[in-house]
Amino acid sequence: AFSRLPEAEVRRLLSPEGRRDLQRILAHHVLPGRVPAAAAFGLRRAESLAGQSLSIEPGPSLVIGGARVLATDVAFDGGLVHVIDGVLIPETRTIAEVAAGVEDLSTLVSLVEQAGLLDQLGPRNDGPWTVFAPVNAAFGALPADLVAALTSPAGRMQLATVLGFHVVPGRVRLADLAGTPSLRTLSGEPVAVTLEGGGIRVGGAGIAAADIETANGVVHLLDAVMLPPSLASAAGETARGPSADTGMSPARLAARGAAVIERAIEIGAPLFNDGNIEACAATYSIALESLDALGGSALPAADRDRIRRGLEEAARERDVRERAWILRRTMDDLYRRFLNRRGTEA
Repeated sequence: AFSRLPEAEVRRLLSPEGRRDLQRILAHHVLPGRVPAAAAFGLRRAESLAGQSLSIEPGPSLVIGGARVLATDVAFDGGLVHVIDGVLIPETRTIAEVAAGVEDLSTLVSLVEQAGLLDQLGPRNDGPWTVFAPVNAAFGALPADLVAALTSPAGRMQLATVLGFHVVPGRVRLADLAGTPSLRTLSGEPVAVTLEGGGIRVGGAGIAAADIETANGVVHLLDAVMLPPSLASAAGETARGPSADTGMSPARLAARGAAVIERAIEIGAPLFNDGNIEACAATYSIALESLDALGGSALPAADRDRIRRGLEEAARERDVRERAWILRRTMDDLYRRFLNRRGTEA
């Protein structure tokens, strides 16, 4: 099976530059737990340690990921080995790289880059993330004044909030959505999942294509742009620019901010403890950018300054572990301020 791979590709995988892809390929050959052949015949799909889905086709000869099983249930101390006749190649491109190759996602890619979020979905971040990616026509259906507000220099943080509303931590495939009433997004707000007309809709948008595997997550194409509740009213009226939430009372704004931080730590701390430091840092970074967008000019200047100082300090730090701690300390400072303010309103 290995001898059938292109010689140049084998050399690349064995080089220092190809080590990351080689790790993903090898992990794609491992299933967690003990899965004997008899149990595999009852499955249709399984998720490998690479995080990607493997098809399982029963028949006279079991086929896994397109490779035929030659021998089964070879026992060893840590589990079982099934011998196959092909190398299982996962998708080694990241979400950002896959999206860049899809012409119908060119608007989304441009906006993600404009919002400064491209690195969060690129090779430097293992995720995993689930991205609900609106196609070009979906952005074209938005009111022109709303698009103008989001893409203006002043609307950068609000744009980051909208894009964060399309990102969910972990790999959530179409089959998982069927029994899920809502998902918690990186913007800190939930998005509803409904079953309408025999199809699944997320935030009111239909799924045009599902379960596009990438190295650091899963992508679903949407036929509409989902807007967070805090911004949804802007779609039916003149866009209000980057301070859409300025009508919130200080106590309500503080409560919302505290909730965003709590959710970020809930997601990020386990990632950090599992050794996925880059994903933890990315989660904290997006949370802080969301906080800045959430409050707009209503957020006290001292809070906005603390967010920006934390993000700038983290951006200068080369060590990812220390970068995560810089962002965490920034969130902890803000969280204490929010707790002191959110109880001030009767």
